[in-house]
Amino acid sequence: MIVELKLATIELDIPTGIHPVFDSSIHLANIIDIEPADKVLDLGCGSGILSIASAKKGASMVVSTDIDERALKATSDNARKNGCGDVILTLKGRWYDALKDFPYREDTKFDVIIATPPQTPGRYNFGPRYGGTDGTIHFVHIIEGAPLFLHPEKGRLWLLMISITHVSKIMDMLKKRFYEVDIVERSRRFFTPAEYEKMGKGIFEHLCSQREKGLCEFYTDENGRYYFETLYIKASRII
Repeated sequence: MIVELKLATIELDIPTGIHPVFDSSIHLANIIDIEPADKVLDLGCGSGILSIASAKKGASMVVSTDIDERALKATSDNARKNGCGDVILTLKGRWYDALKDFPYREDTKFDVIIATPPQTPGRYNFGPRYGGTDGTIHFVHIIEGAPLFLHPEKGRLWLLMISITHVSKIMDMLKKRFYEVDIVERSRRFFTPAEYEKMGKGIFEHLCSQREKGLCEFYTDENGRYYFETLYIKASRII
């Protein structure tokens, strides 16, 4: 797969079973504010697009974590393919747990943490994209841990969130931990009920129920097509 970013062209091999690269991840790769010599933590790296984009933007070190060894190998292979294998270190583990094997843990604070966790709500665990009843279980863990691993003054947390999650809950959590919390951009993502029913029986019905409770937002356009919003969120200046 060839990905054309504003700064560079990236070539990715995406093995079977690894999360595909969606347009939202490509857009996030374009807008994340990586400064030269930044240290970056990419939580849930998948095929490595955000890690590689960070390296191309000048990061001096990128730590890429995932629970799937296939994803870690894909990220390492893709990093070498794109000329930044010496910048990207892969570690296995769930979110911050992977850092237990990080050789520089005690004296390193990251300038940027990036996370695009699974966040589709459901009444039961239907697979890799499950995010809990309201879609927030992974966000909660990521946000609670971020102040421990971010640089206290210049650290930034970038999140990609979709509006079918309980967005206001996550925004409230962020505002209790960061002085600045911004939805930098929004985009539409069209979907069909059948798309979610393929993930697991009753998921679209659950989304409708969550929306009635004010815990989920999706919409219809003038042609009756369903869509949700993708939110690109940046939090900075730890409280």
